[in-house]
Amino acid sequence: MVIDQMYQFLPTAFKNVADSEMVMRMLRPQMRSHFREFVSPGDLVFDVGANVGALTQVYLDLGARVVCIEPQPYCLTKLHKRFDGNSRVTIVPKGVAHEEGRLPLFISSGAHTTSTFSKKVIRQSLLNNRNWDSSVEVPVTTLNALIQEYGTPDFCKIDIEGFEEQAFQALDFRLPALSFEFHREFLDEARRCVEYLQELGAALFNYSLFFNYSLQKSPWYTSEQLFRELAHRGKILNGYLRGDIYARLP
Repeated sequence: MVIDQMYQFLPTAFKNVADSEMVMRMLRPQMRSHFREFVSPGDLVFDVGANVGALTQVYLDLGARVVCIEPQPYCLTKLHKRFDGNSRVTIVPKGVAHEEGRLPLFISSGAHTTSTFSKKVIRQSLLNNRNWDSSVEVPVTTLNALIQEYGTPDFCKIDIEGFEEQAFQALDFRLPALSFEFHREFLDEARRCVEYLQELGAALFNYSLFFNYSLQKSPWYTSEQLFRELAHRGKILNGYLRGDIYARLP
């Protein structure tokens, strides 16, 4: 909680550092404790938007098998260097979208965690001080196709910088538990994601704030309770609100 209350006052330079691998390593014990609620030894996890594998390593620490889905060439190089030879890791060099094909990926070379398929994120995100300075066309797949190839994940983490709604448009399977990233300026999209997940059977929701790997409520929220809480939390944090929404079956 303290991290998130302080984050809004930090200079942009520090926020860029906060996306670094160093900070993720520092947070790994907290991350393991957090994800233990969702991941058990032998589970299958989809790490959609795996980036350089910080969360993949956490899932491995918890005994899971992990399918890493990542389209960025720089990040793929890091993933292969880190996990090649690990029989519990499968690396899929693709993005995730509403249909299979190819899409332009807009690269932020100074902050690769914010590279995105979404032009709306580039135009309207509070991160628009970032520089998306190049683009590359990459192959994209769908959640349905991934499930058909690798099986239904016990947990699916989706962090694809504003393209989560498009990813859910090609999901027809009930997943036991998942998370997806949200931002205050795109809460309408987050609400549509939740509504779609409800159609697939999800009934319980929760959230964690940016780099604060701790769920906010026990018992979990209904969807309406969740968005009332997010609106309230946004006011407390002076408009800055970013994190992950969690959904699970009843």
